[in-house]
Amino acid sequence: MDSWKSELQKLSLRRLGETAFLITFLLIWLPRAIPFQPIIAFLWPIYHWFGVDYYIPLVKAPGVLIGSILACFVAGFVREYVADSKAIAKIPTRIHVTGIRGKTTTTRLIGAALRNHGWRVVTKTTGKAARLIDPEGTERGIRSHDEQPNLREQPRIIESVADAGGADAIVFECMSIRPKSIIAESRFVRSTISVITNVRADHLDVMGPSLEDVAWNLSGIVPSNGVVVTAEKKYIPIIRKRAEEKNAKVIEVDPDTVPD
Repeated sequence: MDSWKSELQKLSLRRLGETAFLITFLLIWLPRAIPFQPIIAFLWPIYHWFGVDYYIPLVKAPGVLIGSILACFVAGFVREYVADSKAIAKIPTRIHVTGIRGKTTTTRLIGAALRNHGWRVVTKTTGKAARLIDPEGTERGIRSHDEQPNLREQPRIIESVADAGGADAIVFECMSIRPKSIIAESRFVRSTISVITNVRADHLDVMGPSLEDVAWNLSGIVPSNGVVVTAEKKYIPIIRKRAEEKNAKVIEVDPDTVPD
């Protein structure tokens, strides 16, 4: 009950702040930006009630309108960032998996292993048949077949998991092969552990042209002050260099030493 009351109070305070911002915008900024007399005449009783003197000549100020719009965007961005941060805090371990081959299988195996050890873990694969696996191991589709993938899926899933009470861990398969999108997605997920399965000669038109470029671009998933786990041997120096730049620890895995 106390937890429910606390969440209700937080929601009420947030709504109160949003309402205050909207009233301030409508009563003070908007008439100054668009000094349209009918609007002022219509709102004058409200101005008078709040003790705002609008008998003074109003000067048309497009800059104020532009500033108001920018302020709205900034306020929306800050609100979303704060909400995302609170949601992420409810999932202490966030694992992000990329690579050229084996991403989906690796994502599923990590989720299953953690679940087998008693963790509450949510797993999400990507692709045309993207799946979400809940802590009980039940799978469901994420989108219809004609719906295009969108990077915003990742923070939406984090938010839904947080709203459901959080989890010990969440395992994401990286959605994109485009270098800039990999970095953007990493900022959404804010992983504590990243996994790079391997570097292969594929998607060279997007991630290349060389295999060194592919390794560098895949390493964009490495989390700052986190951990990166990889089975890649040939291009491990590139992964290590990217990890050093982000103060991340590298764990090398030898597939030959892993028992069946």
